[in-house]
Amino acid sequence: MHRPNIGRKLRLGLIVAGALIAIKIAEYFVGVDINPGATPYLVVLALIAAWAILNYFMHISELWSGVTELGEEITGPVQKED
Repeated sequence: MHRPNIGRKLRLGLIVAGALIAIKIAEYFVGVDINPGATPYLVVLALIAAWAILNYFMHISELWSGVTELGEEITGPVQKED
């Protein structure tokens, strides 16, 4: 049975968390400038942060991957026995 490399996953999580911190710092400095032209930049930064959270921490992509928790491919609907 294949076991995931926990160290690699933790390292990736820390890298993503660091990137989110950097994005939040950038949002702060862009947001301090009370300029109506800053709004599109804030929206882009927020969308990038939301994607990272959904993908790396909430694992939203696994909903569409076709893989069960045991790592087996879904072959179709479960059939009832008579």
